[in-house]
Amino acid sequence: MALAVPPSLLGTRVSGDVAGYTLYTDKNGAPVIFPRHPPKVPRSILQAKQRTRFAIAVTRWHEAPAIVREAYEAMSLKLSLPMTGLNVWMKLSLTQDEGLRQTLERQSALSLPMPPNPYAEVP
Repeated sequence: MALAVPPSLLGTRVSGDVAGYTLYTDKNGAPVIFPRHPPKVPRSILQAKQRTRFAIAVTRWHEAPAIVREAYEAMSLKLSLPMTGLNVWMKLSLTQDEGLRQTLERQSALSLPMPPNPYAEVP
């Protein structure tokens, strides 16, 4: 008797751009594959700046001391947030919302330093 195991359970479900094709699974579970189409217009200057800011914020996360990353992850778990510590870091980094940081710090009783501002590095 064969055991049927869904591919997603084994981590074999592929999605995204792979070898010149875009792959995903539709809402009915059927695979969808079509040739990847590059953008017809180049990204704007504002898009390029925002992508650079996002990349800087991610880089600052990886450069942050382990104790800071662990505090953000612990805060996310403690407050049962529907996001990871990295997601909260990105939100605070890109918005520089001091009030939100203070609220999260107060509710979790953890020290959460404000992430560096990527807007200061990309004019």
